[in-house]
Amino acid sequence: EASLRWLRRRALSATLPGDSGDELGQRNSYMRELYELSRRLGVGVPIFHNDVAALSGRQLDVDLLAIDRYPITRFDDDWRSRPNTFDDFAVDEDALDAHGRVANPVFYPELQAGWYDGWGGVGYAQLRERLGADSIDATTKAALASRGTLWNYYVYCGGVTFGYLGSPDVYSSYDYGAPIAESGATDSRHDAVRSLNRFLVEHEEDLAATDPDPGVERLCPQHFGTRLGAQRRYAFLRNPTRERVSLKLPEAERVWLAPWETRIRVYDAKTRELVAVSPELPEARSAAPSLPPLPPL
Repeated sequence: EASLRWLRRRALSATLPGDSGDELGQRNSYMRELYELSRRLGVGVPIFHNDVAALSGRQLDVDLLAIDRYPITRFDDDWRSRPNTFDDFAVDEDALDAHGRVANPVFYPELQAGWYDGWGGVGYAQLRERLGADSIDATTKAALASRGTLWNYYVYCGGVTFGYLGSPDVYSSYDYGAPIAESGATDSRHDAVRSLNRFLVEHEEDLAATDPDPGVERLCPQHFGTRLGAQRRYAFLRNPTRERVSLKLPEAERVWLAPWETRIRVYDAKTRELVAVSPELPEARSAAPSLPPLPPL
């Protein structure tokens, strides 16, 4: 049995003739054959692979490199006690360029919107409460600060799995603590995403084509990133503490950040005038635990 496992690992990682051994990512015959089979079957859309490591181990036998990001995976304590919760996003743009895919969007097929609950776990209501609207808001804005232009929340709408369709690690509910619960009920994280989306629509085209602007002077200690577009400059501010903080900014617009609040301040690229600020988080709201009423007989 051990020898079979060794042989399988060798087969999956075997390189093909002509493959370079000095690439940062990985190539293997199994992935190449799946790709070519998909094309022969008529699949014409871009094919991607969802990788778990941004810096190495990326599968190169696809059209788009992609990365999943789950900044919050521990629930034994409050994620708000860890100031570096969202720091890993900062490597994603440079890591993609290092793989030679400069035209590749920073793509997150799995951007955290919840977490699974195993047998004997705390339950999805607790997971939903512990994550909070500030987590999905900060996660999305950290992705934007790293040139994220394509992402899928995992999962945005919870559901049900039966038998072993999902994984034996979890029970039949796959509510996942998602913004839209298994029952169809929504919570304040759903409200936060909708509010942020309305803001992003106003800046979508310009923001999607930005480059990092590391030379710009930091507005305050909470200023962790700036992106420069053709029309606008986007400054990202985060307060990674449990306390409200005051900001020393040149504008009269609100000069404080709530605990763990992330804000995007939008400036005119030429005049440096403040033109917009991302919306505040909505009031906390829990998903209703009850199932929706059944239709009458």
